[in-house]
Amino acid sequence: MTSSLSITWLEFFKFNFLSGGSAEFGVHSPYWYLYSGLPSVLGPLLAFLPFGYFCSKKTRLLTIYATFYIVVYSFIPHKEIRFLLPVTPLLFPICASVVSTLIKKGVQTNKIDGHFGTYLKFAVKLFIGLNIGATIFLGFFHQCGVKRATADISGKISQMDAPRVWIMTPCYAVPIFSHIHHPNIELEYYKCAPKVFRHLYTNESAYPLIQPNGFATVDLHQDISKKLAGAKAPHFILAFQEHVPKIIAAFDKAGYEYKVCVTYFHSYIEDFARAVEILCNS
Repeated sequence: MTSSLSITWLEFFKFNFLSGGSAEFGVHSPYWYLYSGLPSVLGPLLAFLPFGYFCSKKTRLLTIYATFYIVVYSFIPHKEIRFLLPVTPLLFPICASVVSTLIKKGVQTNKIDGHFGTYLKFAVKLFIGLNIGATIFLGFFHQCGVKRATADISGKISQMDAPRVWIMTPCYAVPIFSHIHHPNIELEYYKCAPKVFRHLYTNESAYPLIQPNGFATVDLHQDISKKLAGAKAPHFILAFQEHVPKIIAAFDKAGYEYKVCVTYFHSYIEDFARAVEILCNS
């Protein structure tokens, strides 16, 4: 194995701006952060963000920095809300300063009394309540199945010598390495490496790489048959409920019998997986 000097920020610039490699994970509109990213992060506070430029010299400087960051990242084809995390510490102080300035001016001009003051207090309480509610729902209930399922598998294999686990879900849908731990585990899962990195996966028995158009095009029967030709069947399989019948049928055709041993609720949203299931030998 050869080694060479790698400059992180330069590699990031080359991959995202020069080669456009991030487009393999999905392409979004240049304005995506304006109509989707920022509203998701700031909520109703977004209405105060543009006024940060006029609020004070400090907020003007922060607003310029934040605007520059968002504009630069808007040129990257693939966009995600998490890409806004580095600039979030600037966005909230800007909005808070604008709100604080409006309240102070209202007090000085006696315009914050009466109905306006009542509405403002109600809006603040409503905003805090909605954020607390969203934190509880998104943190403990929404899409919680994968975390519980992986923790369950980790517990099941803890006393095994050489467990074999297959994760048959779309890429990045399961917190694999943060929840499944075993020194001798044989772990198989789909890999979604961009073209520039696919040469790193040279093991012919490994799962085929998923194409940019996603998990929906994967032939589960073909993948399972190919994998079983060069590897032993797994002790446990983790999959979303809608794919389980195909997985069980593919293993049954190959001479292996699996059944659903545990089911975990995952999401209330109809267009996503409603449950996560763990399959084990019957």
